Amino acid sequence: MDAEWCATQPFGRRVAHGTLVMSMAVGMTAGDINPRAMSYGYDRVRFVRPVHIGDTLKVRAEISSKYDHKRRPHELGMVEETVTVTNQESQVVLVLVHLYVVEKRDQA
Repeated sequence: MDAEWCATQPFGRRVAHGTLVMSMAVGMTAGDINPRAMSYGYDRVRFVRPVHIGDTLKVRAEISSKYDHKRRPHELGMVEETVTVTNQESQVVLVLVHLYVVEKRDQA
């Protein structure tokens, strides 16, 4: 993007595309979840503030919910992970819920 043109726009300078920030945040948390889990998608994605070129981002992932899978409740579960991204000023810039399908542990 042209820095001079961006200076005339509402954010005042160049910004990173929201879905780029989202993919980087999810990638940064990929090793935190069970490797046998499968991503099922994303809910409640909110791009709260712009991310400017040169910002430093911090990602926090927290398991916020777990429940049985609707079709295979004895074998599979669903896990919701809330992902929050903050900038160097501790301002929230992105929040989303990452959905996972997970194998249940053997109850024996």
